[in-house]
Amino acid sequence: MNRSPYTSLSAPTHRHGASAVAMAILLFCVMLAAVGGAWAQQSLAAMDSYERLRDAMTEAPASGEERAALEAGATEAESNRDDSNGTADPLMTRAIDWDGLRAINPDIIAWIYVPGTPIDYPVVQAPASDPDRYLHTTFDGRVAYPNNEGTIHLDAQNAADGLNAASPVLYGHEQLNGSMFSAWRDNYDPEHLASCNQVYLYTPTTTFHVELFAANIVDATKERLYSDLTIEELQPWLDEKLAESEAVLAHPQNIKQLWTFVTCSYTTWRDQRTLSYGITVNRAPTSS
Repeated sequence: MNRSPYTSLSAPTHRHGASAVAMAILLFCVMLAAVGGAWAQQSLAAMDSYERLRDAMTEAPASGEERAALEAGATEAESNRDDSNGTADPLMTRAIDWDGLRAINPDIIAWIYVPGTPIDYPVVQAPASDPDRYLHTTFDGRVAYPNNEGTIHLDAQNAADGLNAASPVLYGHEQLNGSMFSAWRDNYDPEHLASCNQVYLYTPTTTFHVELFAANIVDATKERLYSDLTIEELQPWLDEKLAESEAVLAHPQNIKQLWTFVTCSYTTWRDQRTLSYGITVNRAPTSS
C-alpha cells in the first residue's frame, strides 16, 4: 500500500485538529443544552403561571357532559335557560374575577376559551405606545428570552373600540408545548378548523360567541392585516380573503364585524402565519 511521505507528519496535526473540533462540538452541545434547558424551564414556568391564574381567577367552563345534555335538549338544561339573552348555551356564562385580574395587569380586557383545546387564557389590550409589548411579556409582567409565550392580545389599533371594533385582530403564539394559539396552527385544514371553531370571549360586560368559518396561511413579510376597517369595507375585504383561503366552511354575507385570529405556523414560509376568520353568532350581557 502506498503511503504519503507526509502521513507521519500530518497525522499528529490531524489528531490535534480533530480533538479541537470535537471539543468545540462538545462545548456547543453543552451550550445548546443549557439554552434548551433554560427555554424549557421558562416555557414550563409560563404554562404553570397561566394554569395557576386560570384556577385562581376563573370558574371552570361547562363540561362536555353538560354541553351534550344541552344539545340533546335535556330537561335540566332547559330549566336553566336564560331568556334574557335568548340562549341556553352554558358556555355563555362563566364566573371570572375581573378585579383580581386587573390587580395583576390593568391591560386585561377579556378571557378567551375554545372548547376541546388548551385555549383558555386572559386577553390584554396592546398599548398604542408599545404595540409589540405582549409578544414576549406574560400576563404577570415577566419578560424572558427565548420565552415567546407572551400574552394573547388585541391589536393596538383596536384600542379605541376594543372588541366592539368592526375588525378586531387578536394575536397568540404557536408554541412547541401546545399552549396559546397552537391549536389553531393547522386551521388551514378544513377538517381541523371545523373541530375547533367555536370561540368564547368573556368581558366584564359582554360575552361573545364567535364561530370561525375560514382560514388561510400567509407570508407575514408580504401580508398586511387591517384592524381598522369600517363596516362598509368588511364584505369586500372578506370576499378577497376567502378567495385566497385554504379552508372555507361558510361564506357569510352582509357582515357587521369580522374577527381575525393570528398565529404562527411555519410550514411553507419562514414567517408564515395562519389567519382564522370568524363572525359573532351570539352576544349577551355578562351575568352579574
